[in-house]
Amino acid sequence: MTIGRRSRIALAMLFFLVATNARADDRSKDPEALLRKTFDAGIAAFTAGRYDEALRLFRQAYRINPTANVMQNLAQAELETGHPVEAAQHFFSCLHAEDATDPMRKLAREGLQQAERRVGKLRVDVNVDGAEVFIDGEGYGAAPLTAQTAYVAPGRHVVVARKDGFTEAKFPVEVLAGQTVPVTLKLEMHAANPNGETSASRQTAVSPSSEASAPSPVAREPMSPTPPIVERRNDTARSVVLWTGAGITAGAFALAFGFAMKASTSASSARRALDDVDGRYLDGCSDPRAALACNQAFANWSDHIAANRVANYSLLIGGLAGVTTVGAFFLWRPSRSGGTAVVPQPTRDGWTLSVVGEF
Repeated sequence: MTIGRRSRIALAMLFFLVATNARADDRSKDPEALLRKTFDAGIAAFTAGRYDEALRLFRQAYRINPTANVMQNLAQAELETGHPVEAAQHFFSCLHAEDATDPMRKLAREGLQQAERRVGKLRVDVNVDGAEVFIDGEGYGAAPLTAQTAYVAPGRHVVVARKDGFTEAKFPVEVLAGQTVPVTLKLEMHAANPNGETSASRQTAVSPSSEASAPSPVAREPMSPTPPIVERRNDTARSVVLWTGAGITAGAFALAFGFAMKASTSASSARRALDDVDGRYLDGCSDPRAALACNQAFANWSDHIAANRVANYSLLIGGLAGVTTVGAFFLWRPSRSGGTAVVPQPTRDGWTLSVVGEF
């Protein structure tokens, strides 16, 4: 075989290998082929009980193309690996996917029932369209929400709605597994100033003319002598004590009355809430659906106890202050002699007040 012929054969083999590798690269870059390969590997791992590996592969397939079939299998893997919140969300999405078949929807419905027994649900409603909704700091969507039911882990959560020009609405809530809690967020528009300026700018605004010009002094007529104003030091101290005692007594009784009214209102609210729960739910507060109303009733009753305690302490302080004031009034007699006087005295520049008398 000549050198030229061997060279042509080697060149032909090189072209064949390059073409074969190019076709292999094209197949690896084909999304459908990659999806099928990843999805089949996930099915094999799930069937073998390697749920963590199946979860990783199904997530990769979901990023390639989130079809209903991929979502349904991803949700199953999430349920098996202890991610019930994500599983519920993907089962719900599969139920409403356009490419889902009836068998897929049946499996998704059964899986969603299993997941919902392990998670809580928040039914969110916002009164202002376009407001952004956040659950525990993560964005959930803008009102009106397409899916008003949010799946969350059992426990405490904070739901917030925000929109420019409105005050923020915040709703702390505690939800149990398998429980649905309604969440209503009401945003209020910021109060607008008719003049377009804030109260701070109005308070700090100063007229230029007022800074430039100071008021001119006004001539005053000389004071005419007036009778001395006599103030006995002993009588002054007694008056201070009596007026202070009377003020403390009145303030304590007013505080006691206010907190007594608050305690009565809180107790009435708690009783009404418990009566409503007993009327609506056969098991009363044992029914999971009554958890929110019962928590509010218990909070009102706690407010009643706290307000009643403050009212009792205020009554005690007011009573002691009143007894002390009355005792000072009868036992501390005003003095009959001595004392000081405040009298006007003429000076070279005008008049001044001087204190004269016995010290």
